[in-house]
Amino acid sequence: MADASVIGCGAMGSALARAFLVGGHKTTVWNRTADKTVPLVEAGAHRAASVAEAVRASAVVVVCVADYPTTYDLFAPADVSGALKDQTLIQFSTGGPEEARE
Repeated sequence: MADASVIGCGAMGSALARAFLVGGHKTTVWNRTADKTVPLVEAGAHRAASVAEAVRASAVVVVCVADYPTTYDLFAPADVSGALKDQTLIQFSTGGPEEARE
């Protein structure tokens, strides 16, 4: 697997980021509340200053935020959506089939 960025460092995002780190992958993390990234940074992750920086840091971007509307808000800015070209986006947020297709 390539390097990974994890957007959202709650329970699931933190667990995934730790697994990437244990697996030896360069891992970048971002969370709206930066304090949630501290344990991951101490474990070797890089903390991105923005969602756009996190997306640009890795070919694989894992999203672990509460829901699709939150994801839409985070990825709507042009510097973020433009950085997604040729990226693999893995979405773990809660939502329905319609939201996933959108």
